[in-house]
Amino acid sequence: MRKIRIGNDIKVVWAIKVNGGKGKLSDLQGTVLELHDAFGWWKKVDFTIENDSVVFNWSGKEQKKTGRYTLTFWANFGKERQAVVDCCDFVNLVSRSCESDGCSKNLDVQSEVSLDGELSLGVQGKSAYRVWLDNGHEGTEADFLEWLRLPSIEAANSAAYLQDLGDINEIKIES
Repeated sequence: MRKIRIGNDIKVVWAIKVNGGKGKLSDLQGTVLELHDAFGWWKKVDFTIENDSVVFNWSGKEQKKTGRYTLTFWANFGKERQAVVDCCDFVNLVSRSCESDGCSKNLDVQSEVSLDGELSLGVQGKSAYRVWLDNGHEGTEADFLEWLRLPSIEAANSAAYLQDLGDINEIKIES
């Protein structure tokens, strides 16, 4: 987490992999970026997407409080296959330059924060039925469901059989 003097302009570049790098950030719909502080304040942030990175500038004049800040990036916000990723404590705004990273004594016109993240959209895998077929079984979904029930049915039958044996073979010891 970078410590940056409050009041300095900050450029944020957040590289986000989509589905392990298989998707493109620029192809996503309904994207929203939010900036949060530790006390519940938040706001939507205007951003651009450049080379699979979310990029935005946080003006020093917009910064009102010191403390830690979190970013939240949404894809398909409010729709099917909605996904979200956070970058917690991406920056800590401090009140004095001597508290910032490296105890800067220089006048920084703009600080830059580089981040990494990964966003997984609802990727469909194979159904259990499809895996069953791929493992050499044949039949309909009803056959698959019956196959799933077999261990329970066999266990119940075994328990009933053992119960019957117990009833037949009771040994009574008389003293």
